[in-house]
Amino acid sequence: MIAEDIRRLLREEPFEPFEIHLVNGRSLRVPHRDFVWIPPKHVRTVYVIDEDGYVELVNTILIVSISPLRGPDNSNGDSSWPASGGPGSQDDNGDRNGTG
Repeated sequence: MIAEDIRRLLREEPFEPFEIHLVNGRSLRVPHRDFVWIPPKHVRTVYVIDEDGYVELVNTILIVSISPLRGPDNSNGDSSWPASGGPGSQDDNGDRNGTG
């Protein structure tokens, strides 16, 4: 369940920045846990705030994968996060979580 995957990532210590990838090819950056809010008891709605303060409401059905945020904004620079590729990630064949 994508909302629970995001909640888990938000609780991790230390926090690891990540990106949410959508079906339309867009990616939403989450450089800090304060940039995402998931209402209690909701599993289909995620609010993502960009660095300019713009809030985007995202239906979790539109999320295809979550990956670590790479580049200079990722202060940890850990390219191994997470070892499994993250919730909803795709393998080299485009299969979700390597299931196909």
